[in-house]
Amino acid sequence: MKRNLLSTLALSGICISAQAAIPITSYESTAVEIPSEYAVQGGYTGVAVGLNFSGTNNMGVELIPDTTNPDDVIQFPDLSIKSKPGIVLMLTSGYRIYRWRFEAELAYRFNKSETISTFTYAVSPPPPGPITPHSLNEDLAANGGTSAISLMGNILYDRYYISGWMWTLGFGAGGVYLNYNTSADTESLAGAPFPVDPASSFTFTKKTFVPAVQAIIGFGYTWSDHLETALTYRYMFLFNDKYWADGTFIHNRTIQFNPQYRVNMLNLEFRFT
Repeated sequence: MKRNLLSTLALSGICISAQAAIPITSYESTAVEIPSEYAVQGGYTGVAVGLNFSGTNNMGVELIPDTTNPDDVIQFPDLSIKSKPGIVLMLTSGYRIYRWRFEAELAYRFNKSETISTFTYAVSPPPPGPITPHSLNEDLAANGGTSAISLMGNILYDRYYISGWMWTLGFGAGGVYLNYNTSADTESLAGAPFPVDPASSFTFTKKTFVPAVQAIIGFGYTWSDHLETALTYRYMFLFNDKYWADGTFIHNRTIQFNPQYRVNMLNLEFRFT
């Protein structure tokens, strides 16, 4: 009897060891967390497509004072540009070590400009004339848009479960090449509810490279040892600077604008090992 008991215990140990070596996809669906070594290890490449939302950006417009004419005043309290949702195309390449992934990300985004709004200005005529404010009560239709090419380095943490599902948290840093090219629609500008100088075009044009950071959260599914899919949300913050715009606004004056470009992205990703 003692020999039979020992044989039974030994057989049970062999069965447990064999079950522990079964791949992720062989387990029944359950919410039990799996050890990190079960995640597909090594290098991978990925592609993603999605939507990005930059919404309404405050352009941070400031007038450059005309020191040659102290009696002349032009004010720009506020100006915003609203953009339509745009596309995101992304390529990734990385390496997984246990639950951690180290990844390079190359992405392209574009948002078409929709309207220019919340704009007010005031011009001082020669003394003793009063300063007359002009407010834009209606949005101006806009042409053009903003495109961005980003190169980011990401660090991500994956938590796997026996069912094949996972959730992800991550952080990235890198740089973005921005191309601002937005102006008020000609017909909309001609019908503006205030006097507009014929030389004014309400144009924002700038190509620049700026640093950026992003936060990443998502969830996905492991279909096999060679394919993972994921739905991820990214929020990107750009450290923009002040840019010049010459002779494009009211009375042919020079301004600075400091756009608050922030991006929300929702991507469908495919990762191949």
